[in-house]
Amino acid sequence: MSEQRTTHRMPGTMSEQHAARPMRDATHEQRAALPAPESVDELMFLLATCANAWDMPDRSGDPVDILDHDRQCAELLRRDHPEDEELQVAGLVHDIGHLLVPGDDAGHGRTGADAVRGLLGEHVARLVELHVVAKRYLAATDSHHTATLSDSSRRTLVTQGGPMTPAEATAFEADPDFTAALTLRRADDAGKIVGLAVAPLEFWRPVIERVAAAQQQT
Repeated sequence: MSEQRTTHRMPGTMSEQHAARPMRDATHEQRAALPAPESVDELMFLLATCANAWDMPDRSGDPVDILDHDRQCAELLRRDHPEDEELQVAGLVHDIGHLLVPGDDAGHGRTGADAVRGLLGEHVARLVELHVVAKRYLAATDSHHTATLSDSSRRTLVTQGGPMTPAEATAFEADPDFTAALTLRRADDAGKIVGLAVAPLEFWRPVIERVAAAQQQT
């Protein structure tokens, strides 16, 4: 599919105060104070505002904006795991913490997890949080993977706690979401290609709706 961006305001999303201006123009404090999305429309709006927003406020991080990166990550997961829509949606939303609290690279996984837990469920939230933890695990156990990390990822690894200790790695391997978290992390590290054409954001609406609907039934 040809690449498209959805940057316009979607009707009926967020409050009128938030819809009055793009969230990427908000201050650090205003973004951090935004409520967690309670509907698919609100989450779609939040994702749309990730266009032209960056993982590092000074743009020293990933070479693509958060929306491009998240869509690339989700596309890789859809290609390799077409049956796992929760994993795909986790890839699509995994970096929204960067938008909500700019500059907090160490905490963006927890921030994003807290934001989507109510709408998308505990499993998706756990994967969002664990994508940072999985980076530390791979840094400790997979030298080939670590060698392929971008300069930005190597820098932020330090603020995120550095490579895991052997004890931490053993404990993480026992986590029931261990395999899925590593899968998400590898897609995360691969989804940073400038100019790559992927499905537009609106393509993901029905997938998000199915994941959210399943959560409401539990």
